[in-house]
Amino acid sequence: MEYVMEPINLKLYPTEAMLLREFLIDIGRNALALKAQAPAAHFVLFDWLDKSFGAASIRIEHGSAKSARTVKIPMGVALLLLREMQLVSIHPLLQSVVGGLHKGLVNRGYLLND
Repeated sequence: MEYVMEPINLKLYPTEAMLLREFLIDIGRNALALKAQAPAAHFVLFDWLDKSFGAASIRIEHGSAKSARTVKIPMGVALLLLREMQLVSIHPLLQSVVGGLHKGLVNRGYLLND
C-alpha cells in the first residue's frame, strides 16, 4: 500500500514571498544559534528554505507585484509552518499566508475548521 501526501498549493505575491523567506531565515538563525536546544521544527523549516523555497521565493519576488505565483509546500512543512507562524507576532501581510495554509490543510482534512 502506498501513502502519498500531496503538497499544499499556496499562492504568494512577491511581498508575501519575501516576508515568508525572511521569517524562515530568522527561524534558521535561531536554530543555528540554539543548536540542540532549538525545536526540531525550526531545522525542518530552515532546511525547506535552503533546499526548495529560497530559490522559488527569489523567482516570485522578481515577478509582477500584481500576480501571485503558486508554491508547492510539503504537507509536513505546511503543518509546521502554520504552527510556527501562529506562535509569534508576524507581519500583517503574512496573515494571508497563514490563511492560505490553514485553508489548504483544512481542505485536505489535516486540520479542523474552527
